[in-house]
Amino acid sequence: MLYNRIITGLILGLTMIGGFLYSFESAIIICLVILFFTCLEWHMMMRKISVSPSNLLMIISLFISVLIIIGIYFNMISLPHIFQYILCGISLVFIFKFIEITFSRNYVKETIENYYLVPYLVLPILILIFFLNGNFVIHSKWILSMIAMNWSNDVFAYFVGRKFGKTPLAPEISPKKTIEGSIGGLVGAILTGICLNLYFLNEPVSLLFIIIFGIFIWAFGTVGDLFESKLKRLVQIKDSGNILPGHGGFLDRFDSFLFIIPVGITLVYFFNFLNS
Repeated sequence: MLYNRIITGLILGLTMIGGFLYSFESAIIICLVILFFTCLEWHMMMRKISVSPSNLLMIISLFISVLIIIGIYFNMISLPHIFQYILCGISLVFIFKFIEITFSRNYVKETIENYYLVPYLVLPILILIFFLNGNFVIHSKWILSMIAMNWSNDVFAYFVGRKFGKTPLAPEISPKKTIEGSIGGLVGAILTGICLNLYFLNEPVSLLFIIIFGIFIWAFGTVGDLFESKLKRLVQIKDSGNILPGHGGFLDRFDSFLFIIPVGITLVYFFNFLNS
């Protein structure tokens, strides 16, 4: 199991690095793959809820998303920065709604709405592609930095938690997560951010911003993971799918990704605004 998890993780990591560094086209392909499989797994999860899932909603959402992405690629759609900021703001509003669902005991599976598919899965991917289209060379490195910091959070949290973890972080949602492991994840995210700032980003930023950036990636990455864990507990399944050996489904692997992308991009926009 651990062997499969490591091999799959390496393949995913290399694919993400290669795809986001090589070209805008390869990054779009990765985004489309993530969007398709996460939407499909969400749909399958909704089938386990008493409310019937909407096939039409998923099909229309995917169809419109593909049309928008094609429009972005061929420069038929170009949103002014203010509208991209608005999209980030809308995404953040829903993320805080998802956080409420995560930690509230009042939420049962019947209260999970089918339309959450759009703000949870579709909107972050569209925000990501608009961001990459703005300046692919610079912005792709920001995205990879967010991913690397989030994965460092996962890795450090896992090993520190196994070695020192004693205090449950959210026992009703994810019993294996510990506060000690989470602190280790925070350290890992910040250290990775510092290294990437020195040796990877095109335009290094201040140490203070990187520390703040790492804290946000750690916090929202952790909550993104807990949100998907809460969904699985409500639906009473172990994994969202089985397409990724050792990891489960795409939602299991990219749950944090869907939270950190809008948050991280918002922080980059804010940093650029302050320095403009």
